[in-house]
Amino acid sequence: MSKMPAPQYDLVSVPDSDRPLRDLGPVELQTHFSRPIDADGREIGAKSKPSPGLITINLPVLTNPRQCQLEESVDFGLDAGTSIADKYTVVDKLGSGSFSHAVQCTENGTDRTVCVKVVHNNKDFFDQALGEIKILQHLNRNDPDGKERILRLVEFFYYREHLFIVTELLRDNLYVLYRYTDTYFTLPRIKSIARQTLQALAFMHRHHVYHCDLKPENILLLSFSRCLIKVIDFGNSCFDDESHSSYVQSRCYRAPEVVLGASYNHKIDIWSLGCILAELRRRRVLFKHDSVEMLIKSIISICGPLPQWLLDAGVHTREFFTPSGRLYTSVGGGGKAEHFVYVEPRPSSVADCLDCDDDGFVDLVSQLLNPDHICRPSATDALAHPSLLQNAMESIDHKVWPELNAHPKATPVMGRKLPAKAAGKNPPRSLRFAASPGKEGDAMPAEFWQSSTRLAARSGGSHGAGSEERQACVKFGSDAGLHEASEGGFPVRRAGTPAPKPMSAADIAAMEAADAAAEAEEEAAEAAAAAAAAAAE
Repeated sequence: MSKMPAPQYDLVSVPDSDRPLRDLGPVELQTHFSRPIDADGREIGAKSKPSPGLITINLPVLTNPRQCQLEESVDFGLDAGTSIADKYTVVDKLGSGSFSHAVQCTENGTDRTVCVKVVHNNKDFFDQALGEIKILQHLNRNDPDGKERILRLVEFFYYREHLFIVTELLRDNLYVLYRYTDTYFTLPRIKSIARQTLQALAFMHRHHVYHCDLKPENILLLSFSRCLIKVIDFGNSCFDDESHSSYVQSRCYRAPEVVLGASYNHKIDIWSLGCILAELRRRRVLFKHDSVEMLIKSIISICGPLPQWLLDAGVHTREFFTPSGRLYTSVGGGGKAEHFVYVEPRPSSVADCLDCDDDGFVDLVSQLLNPDHICRPSATDALAHPSLLQNAMESIDHKVWPELNAHPKATPVMGRKLPAKAAGKNPPRSLRFAASPGKEGDAMPAEFWQSSTRLAARSGGSHGAGSEERQACVKFGSDAGLHEASEGGFPVRRAGTPAPKPMSAADIAAMEAADAAAEAEEEAAEAAAAAAAAAAE
């Protein structure tokens, strides 16, 4: 697949006659916006929504009855073997960030493997975690059978001045998978991921929840061989009837209405999904985003001009557009005089960027990336797109992996070791690929694994803080599609670190074979247990 050149732009000095809107006063601004706003950019006369009735969150507090003093340290030790409230034992660290740590644990007495999110001892983080718990409880309660592709909450509790959130343990996220595999994301698999994610979004939106931070890192695999996914990380999510934060979504997945500070709804998640599907196809992000101006330029280049009503409604429009509607930015600084220049997007298209022969898929992504969210389809509407109506997985021929049946035993991917208890047999799904990253003999250096590839709940910053993970791009040789530095604990490639070797077909075949064998073993065990229960009755 050939790489399309990135959209370019021209810089032209802005004349004084076309003053940037941010230079105008509140009275002058009234003539450029359809809604009256105050000096801070807030809509004048906006009505607040009534508050819903209160609920009670039953938070179990586990404590030593003979201890009343504060803990000696605000940090909770999470070394392997550490016991958490006599309920879980730490197996391995998965990741960490400004919001929390995540560890893989086994449940005492059952050996069930879970992901435990340990929220830092900070009131703001505690309050945000309670919000995530409310969202997960609400969604899980309305999906008792777990069919809607949403992360399952196991339990939560307070122990030694920390809030613990226990969830199911999943597999690699989409970002890690597409960065380190060359052949997994075929078009049928991308369509399958699109359908499943839309199913999750349609369910969330029916139950009045906006995800607000959909990106490849927040879509995890449940099954590699069957290409089954789940959506995670509801730390930034909100209900549709509450006051919405103006700072949501990671930058390169941020919808135009959010960028400009206009009112938004559930369709910001649809925009993010369009960005994700294009990224899986291209194996690099769709929109340049080293600054907000360049993000807007890329959106206009690829998706077309922003609607005038959106420019009028956006409280941040004046920071990026002149009164005549031309995009501008400021240059200078560092001892040089600052001045404004026009940013002129050069036309491109979604079709050019995808370089795809499937017109139906191109049309689907184009509709998801409609800059006018009024015309952007809902998740339910998008599920009815002709490109997704047929079974996207039916054209996946597993015979393309000749080694598929040559690996009856689980083979650790990329040299990572399985836990000793799983050696010599097909490990259960929850243990596969769960060894600590970065140990001796690994094919990838530890820097690539600052967070787990199976992290079931992101341990990032608060309400978007630390969510600009893709804004600090660094080139290594000719590879410009790298993951970027982040405060949220995601993989970071250090300067001078060689690019990882992509997985071979044999690696992928081994993963598929191990996955299928373990699932068959689990299904057989479940069938045997059901037969035994029936016989006992």
